[in-house]
Amino acid sequence: MSTGSSTYNLATAATVSGATRTINVGTNGVSGSTTNVTIGSSAPQNATLTENFATVNMGSSVTTASTYNLGTGATASGVTKTVNLGTGAASGSTTNVNIGSSNGGLTTVASNNFRATQDPEALTDLGVATKRYADARPTIISTSQTLVARGASRTSGVTSTGNYFVIPGAGITLTLPASPVLGDEIVITDIAGTSFNTPFTVARNNKLIQGLPEDLIFNVANQTIRLVFSNDTYGWRFMA
Repeated sequence: MSTGSSTYNLATAATVSGATRTINVGTNGVSGSTTNVTIGSSAPQNATLTENFATVNMGSSVTTASTYNLGTGATASGVTKTVNLGTGAASGSTTNVNIGSSNGGLTTVASNNFRATQDPEALTDLGVATKRYADARPTIISTSQTLVARGASRTSGVTSTGNYFVIPGAGITLTLPASPVLGDEIVITDIAGTSFNTPFTVARNNKLIQGLPEDLIFNVANQTIRLVFSNDTYGWRFMA
């Protein structure tokens, strides 16, 4: 019951190669009983649990209703609590974090305020992957402006659908994005049906359109065109 610096070792002696050492804590509880296993101080002090095993199982054999809490204690207002899962992987390694059943069971993730962030060098853009098709509402425009491809963020931070309803007007120029990437998409519709008499320009912004270094003149009333970017060699292509 020391109150000073101290070390308590439990089954720390060397184990012969090939041998199995089992350490049981809080086992053999009678049905209906409750077993509480506490590690570290109940006061807000530091407690470190270190393991050097390749696999650590928690509740892997439990088939009855059960609860496992991780970082669930109350946190004072203004204080940040960090729970790390699968962090510290070396470059070139793979970390798999699995949540929920792999057999089709229901998994619910509940949070009052949830925000997901990612490594800026991750291969998959989390924001685009989750928001690209979340909102298909078009933007109605009647003046010249630079268009934003589907999935990219507008200056307001709202993810663009790349879908535009145009009310044609004299001298209107719609400029395609300056730095498109493979799969970027722009959909343009003449909703007023007046582009035959009042054509407008879709400026290529230094990228090809249908393989040509030319701006597009939109002059087919009530028409919709869908442009998808390929690369700098072939540029924007019409898609059905």
